[in-house]
Amino acid sequence: MSFRKVLFFGAAMVFGLAGSARAQLGVYGMYSGERFTGITCPTYAAPCGTSTGAVKPYGGTAGAYYDFMNVGPVRLGIDARGNFLRADKRADSSAGGTDIIRQYEVLGGVRGSIRTPKHWLRPYAEIAGGYTRNNDVGLYTFTTTTTTFSPQTTPPTAPFVTSTVTYNPALNTNYFLVKGFVGVDIAIFPFLDLRAIELGEGEAFGTPTNSQSVSSAVVVNPITGVTTSTTNVVTGTTTGPGSHGMQSISAGIVLHFPRPTR
Repeated sequence: MSFRKVLFFGAAMVFGLAGSARAQLGVYGMYSGERFTGITCPTYAAPCGTSTGAVKPYGGTAGAYYDFMNVGPVRLGIDARGNFLRADKRADSSAGGTDIIRQYEVLGGVRGSIRTPKHWLRPYAEIAGGYTRNNDVGLYTFTTTTTTFSPQTTPPTAPFVTSTVTYNPALNTNYFLVKGFVGVDIAIFPFLDLRAIELGEGEAFGTPTNSQSVSSAVVVNPITGVTTSTTNVVTGTTTGPGSHGMQSISAGIVLHFPRPTR
């Protein structure tokens, strides 16, 4: 989502809902960078795109909040947001290229902004849960083929074993996500704030892929009478645990109506 589209979407929501002026509605667009950690780079995949076990996608975030209750100096509300991030380097292989990493997030939660002596300065905090889908962790498939002969030839022929490794960077994994945010909004105009910075920290919980299948075939040579037995063992695995740490940093603008009451 381009920044221009974020602004247009925000303006439409703000002025379209202006009739509920008693509420504090805010619509925001941000540019975000994230760090998704806990990815293992196996030795057979070296050299990898990164050596830290982390990918660092970046892109746009759009969201809206609705503040409706005062508790002392804190204004409470709800928040919903989504983003689309991308990166050009992987952490689990040497594969790389434009937007080889694609990551989506949808989150909803509760937030609180704090009234300060400086009317133009409004820090806030939020706790949110939701869903993220990404291909940060790819699928490695190991195929081991064992061929044996019966009866044994003269001289005897040992079983013939071959192994291959294939890699699928397009595997998408779904994670449940819990994340906390802190940030600061700075008033510029009565309807516009600068979101100077927002920091996020959280954890994504999913299930790593670990599967195995076995297939076999038997072929009898009608001339020699030799039976050839072939067994294929296919093991699929992703390089990482079932949970991953996530950190983010963002900055952008907030459109709102009306101004927060003091």
